[in-house]
Amino acid sequence: MINAAYALYDIFLEWREAAAAGVVANDARGWNADPMVATTKMLETSALLTAIDRALSEMEADGLNVYVSRESFPQWGRMAANAGTTWGQQSDPGAAFPSAAMGQLQMLGTLIEATKGRIAPGGLDRLSAVVDEAIGLLEEDQTISAELRYYLVKLVREIRDAMEDETLAGGFDYASAAERLWVAMQAAAGQADEERSPRWRDAAAKLIVPAVTGAITHAATLGYDGVAAALGQLGQ
Repeated sequence: MINAAYALYDIFLEWREAAAAGVVANDARGWNADPMVATTKMLETSALLTAIDRALSEMEADGLNVYVSRESFPQWGRMAANAGTTWGQQSDPGAAFPSAAMGQLQMLGTLIEATKGRIAPGGLDRLSAVVDEAIGLLEEDQTISAELRYYLVKLVREIRDAMEDETLAGGFDYASAAERLWVAMQAAAGQADEERSPRWRDAAAKLIVPAVTGAITHAATLGYDGVAAALGQLGQ
């Protein structure tokens, strides 16, 4: 999964270096050369800010102190929007992209990396139960495609091996695995017959836990776009 803080930092660094080289904001952000590309980049920065806001909320719900990052968040928004200068004006890189704000964004990226894969209390038991259900459905459901079946078998085996082998568990990203399992089970629900489709979907739903209690995965935010992306990766 993408680290939104690192991704936004890279965009800001590119713009900061352009500003330091004397490139005006309109040119650095692509508005003069290709407005469509510039618009896409603007939407990307907005999406990254949204993802960062969500990550901060999750950390706060987990009791982590992210006060400085939360205080820096509006500054990152201003940097993304080039607030305080006109689009065509040449920017002072130090003013448009303050070192302190850049550093804090990089530190948040490190924190996100450090907390990636954490799982809520009771989450492993919940994940294990869903893996058992997935195995049972795989044994009896012959309606899903061979490609999806192969992916699911490989994934549940990967999760089960990590649960049973302590040497693997320490570096295993359970949250990411749970998210991939949720997407794949939603895909299976879409392919399965009328009898088994609801069972796939109901089993997958057990992976979703409200964020206020700490979540095993926030895969619910993927929605249909995430399912479609997974189907594309699976060659469907």
